[in-house]
Amino acid sequence: MSGQRTAGSLRIKNLLPQFRSKPALPLKPPTIRHLQTIDPLARTLDATPLQLVAERLVDLEVTQVDATGPIETLTMSEARDLASLIEGDLIASRYQVERMLGRGGIGKVYLCTDLKTNAQVTVKTSLLPELEKHITAESDTYRALGRGRKNIVDCLATGENMIVLEFVQGEALTDFIINRPMTSVESIFQDHVIAALGIISDVFRGLEYAHDRGVVHADLSPDNILLTRGERGKKEVTIIDWGLGRAYPDREPGMMMGKPMYASPEQLRGEDIDLQTDIFQAGLVLNEMLTGRRPFRESSILVLIRRRLSGEAFETAGWTKSFAPLNRDLTLTIQNLILRMTGERRSEEEPGNGLVRFQSALEARLAVEKILAEIRPVASPLPPPNISPLD
Repeated sequence: MSGQRTAGSLRIKNLLPQFRSKPALPLKPPTIRHLQTIDPLARTLDATPLQLVAERLVDLEVTQVDATGPIETLTMSEARDLASLIEGDLIASRYQVERMLGRGGIGKVYLCTDLKTNAQVTVKTSLLPELEKHITAESDTYRALGRGRKNIVDCLATGENMIVLEFVQGEALTDFIINRPMTSVESIFQDHVIAALGIISDVFRGLEYAHDRGVVHADLSPDNILLTRGERGKKEVTIIDWGLGRAYPDREPGMMMGKPMYASPEQLRGEDIDLQTDIFQAGLVLNEMLTGRRPFRESSILVLIRRRLSGEAFETAGWTKSFAPLNRDLTLTIQNLILRMTGERRSEEEPGNGLVRFQSALEARLAVEKILAEIRPVASPLPPPNISPLD
């Protein structure tokens, strides 16, 4: 079945029930008022609500069609220590190891050749038997996400203590950050800002889709965002390593999980996480793309944790200087955007005087794209040609 939008396949009006799950405001049509209910920012954007609704529903339409079939379930036909593979080894009698791509705290990732399709794939395994539960959690996450979704790594198959993923032949976001232009020329730095905002917009697109399916990433960092070159040189985003959010509820009470450098305040306190955890982490990633600096320079994890729990999301000394090539108004606009993403409070009901985070990935993305439109004005987009008018 094709994953492309086709007239007559899944019409917008057939998806409207998904937008009626919450109380609506007294506006018309129902889809517009529901979008404004869940996303207050939509009320203030210059774009017409119909265009916003159409874009949102088109995203949903694409995700309703499985473009690549189900995720396979593999049966291991031979006993093998998956943590000690070498070049030439076979996994599940099908995936031939070429080399190890990386190693983390939970497992190893190998570049393999799928002998059935002759395609390159990556195979992820755990280091120790007691860590297999993390591989299981990640497998469950990919099954919840489905296949063929842009901005999310495609899971091809899962098996006992292993996950087979597409091989994304690109660079980690860390390379983009390292190559941040060191210039005082406004036009050059502004091009970098436009690229960074485009990247984080696509990150939020992937998060929107995941959050709609009850999946929280909880481990966003430059290492978990890959970039490939798309049409006209545009950087295409793929988010990888989706296991932590699903494993988080099974942690020991009060235990913190994730990278402390990019962990949200609620993670550091050992509290439950939600979609706003991802928004906080995305804000840290955007700030790092624009400033070229990690959230903190601290080498001590305890000091880092203390600073973040005191309300400091990232290092602010010299922050404005990092935006020196930009004009003052644009600098303040982008800084306010980052501060909203990394707000200390997740809702107005939480105690404190800190900023309240964006309430959804959609709200955050629309704020990003509003700034992009102001930096680089473009003609108002027309509704997709294969989408029928709303009744």
